[in-house]
Amino acid sequence: MASELSPKHASPRSESYKNKDKNPRELRRRRSETIVELRKQRRDDNTDRRRNISLYDNWSDGEDIEEELENDVNINEVLMGLKAGNVWDMPSK
Repeated sequence: MASELSPKHASPRSESYKNKDKNPRELRRRRSETIVELRKQRRDDNTDRRRNISLYDNWSDGEDIEEELENDVNINEVLMGLKAGNVWDMPSK
């Protein structure tokens, strides 16, 4: 019975326990890739937060988005104001 539990004759289940059957270099490479991905994601999140980028996640229905878009300045109005040479000559809503 003691010979059955020797490390030389370990069962496949015990070999896979805590990645004992994996190559340490492969495990290290996977960990480093995961860490890099997490750092990139965190950096992107922080950049978006600093830039105050909102992805319209807070709005549940389309009415709020439509109201927000109606309040924005129309691109044609901006172009007319630029052609006029004076921002104050832009037509107002």
